[in-house]
Amino acid sequence: MTDSESLFTNLSHRSVKEIKRSLDFLDNLDLDRITSDQFFEHCKTIFSGLVMPRIISFSPDEKESSEWGIFRARPCKGEIPFENINDFWEPPAELAKVNRCNNAGEPMLYCANHLATALIETGATENSYWSISDFHLPSSKALAGVALGHRGHSFLKQADSSSQIFYDGVSPLLKKKNNLIDDYLHRCFRESVSRNKNIYTKTIGITKYLMHPEANTDVAALFYPSVASGLKGGNIVFEPKSARNALILKKAYFVKVTSLDLKKGKIDLHFIAVGDPLKDKVIWAFGNP
Repeated sequence: MTDSESLFTNLSHRSVKEIKRSLDFLDNLDLDRITSDQFFEHCKTIFSGLVMPRIISFSPDEKESSEWGIFRARPCKGEIPFENINDFWEPPAELAKVNRCNNAGEPMLYCANHLATALIETGATENSYWSISDFHLPSSKALAGVALGHRGHSFLKQADSSSQIFYDGVSPLLKKKNNLIDDYLHRCFRESVSRNKNIYTKTIGITKYLMHPEANTDVAALFYPSVASGLKGGNIVFEPKSARNALILKKAYFVKVTSLDLKKGKIDLHFIAVGDPLKDKVIWAFGNP
């Protein structure tokens, strides 16, 4: 057994048919009758042995457009931007609603790697006002994540190249077994709530598994495709404590959405103000960045 194959030991004892039966079992669960915690318990058994390449750094290339980065969007009430520094990070527990990766009361930091995606994913409409968090991951920091979903997104390019090295020396059969589970996760995170109102039961359970210390001790972020904005950009969800320890709030923007095309994932913005984060608040200067 090669060094790479040693990572897949748990999968080597399970047949392809057994893995397929297990995934069919998950697909046939009545999501009206189980909780995300119960789905998580199934994940611990069925996904045992899954190995996913880590993305250690995911800050945008300096040559890329300023529309690419790590952004969080939050709607403003009227024409007044937020000032408290905490309003630019994850929401407090009492305001955290159920979402793709969390139950109500369990906040996560939801971002996107494209500015338009961040706004569209959070329900932007024409003539609405938003505060934008522009985060940066210093080169001296590491915040490991795993990628779920279509591998055409910008932040998955590194995952693609690392996957080739990751799978070196691994037999085609072991790779096939691992990819069966990997593809199932991708499918779950690409499914919209409009098609499956209970899909969050699955994705919350999967998130708990992927970020659970027993499964993947170093995973602090998940990358998954944007359902709302089509193929442009993707989502990044962070475990809040890890995000605050690693990310820097570089800038804040106060914007108005002037036009929106959901089919093309295109959005036009009027930048009203740019904010400089200080210790506990953001100082706004009105005018384009």
